[in-house]
Amino acid sequence: FRAAQLLQRRNLPQSKFEYGSTLSGLAVVYSEIGDLKRAIHLNKCALDIYHTIFPDNHLEINQVVDRLSYDLYKNGQYQEAYDLLSNIDALIKQNRLLTNPQAQLYHTLGLLHKTFGNRMEAVEYLKQALALREKWVHKNHPY
Repeated sequence: FRAAQLLQRRNLPQSKFEYGSTLSGLAVVYSEIGDLKRAIHLNKCALDIYHTIFPDNHLEINQVVDRLSYDLYKNGQYQEAYDLLSNIDALIKQNRLLTNPQAQLYHTLGLLHKTFGNRMEAVEYLKQALALREKWVHKNHPY
């Protein structure tokens, strides 16, 4: 990812999408190894790039917001995570999202509502996440 990042940065602005995708992929790696500060920074950079080439309701933006908000949640930045997800949730409720909502978005919203003490909202979002996961993944899947 780092090699791709360096090569694609040289070809900006032609390589905007590829560069954003590489930053997002590198953020996943940092998230998985527990370096949340770097993961958050890289996802924010990817999101900034995607906002210059896609509408707010695009799948790529939704996916980065999902990952970024979960990393923010894990890092204790609850309000920032909630604000990001609320914007995406509003697009879903208006049927303006270009893809089906992702289970992770609802899962993280449920966790955030639980953190804020909103038990009823937490249960509703977690039920929606579970329903989507039951629909799309194998019964023995860890999620």
